[in-house]
Amino acid sequence: MFDDKGIIIINNEDGDIDEDTLMEASLEAGAADFMADEDIFEIYTVPEDLYDVKEALEAAGYAIASAEKTK
Repeated sequence: MFDDKGIIIINNEDGDIDEDTLMEASLEAGAADFMADEDIFEIYTVPEDLYDVKEALEAAGYAIASAEKTK
């Protein structure tokens, strides 16, 4: 029914983050999906890749608002 997944949230309240650049970095890091919603970017992963994708995005200079496994 419901699949476990990882979700990483990045705030873009200032509008400083380019959506295409972040999406490309996320997918290259192993993200499964990417969604932009106004001032927030949601990056979805399989649970096993959550930490690796989070670390890759932090290394690329992105501030992670939250990263967690969900159902």
